[in-house]
Amino acid sequence: MSSGPLNRSGDDTFKSRVRKALSHITKALRFLLSKRFAATFCYVAINFADSAVQDIVLLFLKKERHFGPMEVSAIIAMIGGAGCVIQCFGVPAADMIRIRTESMLFVGVVCMAAHFAIYAWVTSAIMIVILEPIGSMGYVATVASMALVSGVDASDAAEARDQGTLLGVLSGLRMIASCVGPLLVAGLSTNWQTLPRPFNWPGVSFATLSVLMIPAVVLSAKLLIDARHSACCAEA
Repeated sequence: MSSGPLNRSGDDTFKSRVRKALSHITKALRFLLSKRFAATFCYVAINFADSAVQDIVLLFLKKERHFGPMEVSAIIAMIGGAGCVIQCFGVPAADMIRIRTESMLFVGVVCMAAHFAIYAWVTSAIMIVILEPIGSMGYVATVASMALVSGVDASDAAEARDQGTLLGVLSGLRMIASCVGPLLVAGLSTNWQTLPRPFNWPGVSFATLSVLMIPAVVLSAKLLIDARHSACCAEA
């Protein structure tokens, strides 16, 4: 006979927890899109572009840039070697000499845009292999954007005290971007021959990603300028 009130109490508790969770998610999303918009946009844009090409790069290089087994082995070694050096030594060294996180973000985003432009317009297999470290440098932007998003000032503590929710919402945005990117690139890579001129060339998908990275370049540049301006004002 007493199961009815207990069930209602359990339902109320569950609903209150759901409402509380949704409230935290809404606050975290509002925080990311207002006070951390530039870093959030850069993070989502990088993951959007990276997820779009990670499964088709080697196929593109073999088919459109005529990579043989030797060139494929060389570019895989270059990706692994350059990425290891940059992530294991470059990023810690930059932190030790106190290079701004905003500077690392800007450099990384520019390198990512340049990386896609290289795939789009450079046709020499040797040059693509030589320039591949530029792409590895681009992934520094992921680390920098995460650092800027998760770095909460004292004035922001009330809005983003729950770092788990904040990073969870950021991961959700990344997953959404990761679902859209491959569809865009797959469509362009498959149907580029049917596109109107001057868009009917094999590298149009990478060129599109490079162009889509331009807003991230602009926002990261603004973020760097604002950070330097704030530092100058503080010193004055």
